[in-house]
Amino acid sequence: MQGSHYDVLGLPTSACLEEIRAAYKKNILSHHPDKSSSDKFEMFQRTKEAWRVLSNFETRKSYDESLNQTNSRLRDRIKFSDLVIDSEQTNCFQYVCRCGCTLKVSCNDIRDLKHKDVGEIVIFCDDCNFELTLSS
Repeated sequence: MQGSHYDVLGLPTSACLEEIRAAYKKNILSHHPDKSSSDKFEMFQRTKEAWRVLSNFETRKSYDESLNQTNSRLRDRIKFSDLVIDSEQTNCFQYVCRCGCTLKVSCNDIRDLKHKDVGEIVIFCDDCNFELTLSS
């Protein structure tokens, strides 16, 4: 059985810790050897390993960097509606990255996205090497 720890948990690479925890609990319960057939033991073990790696910021960052060597960069897509207005700067929107870093998008970029048929904007997080594509 192949796939990343994210695949095991059925999550995108942008998942936050709460989403990882919820997926871990769901998988552990459904694949626990005491509650399921023995053929699910491998998935139980892989779920435990995925939680061990992804629940800790440092091990997750190292794991993501190893994925990046294969996949060049971790990516995800969001819609404009996923952004929130930056309370400190009225001409800016923000998105909290999975690592906790705040990614900012200017109103000019949003205007271009909505009115000039730019299509999408790509935002990069320098802390966790994550690429976020924003579409209208």
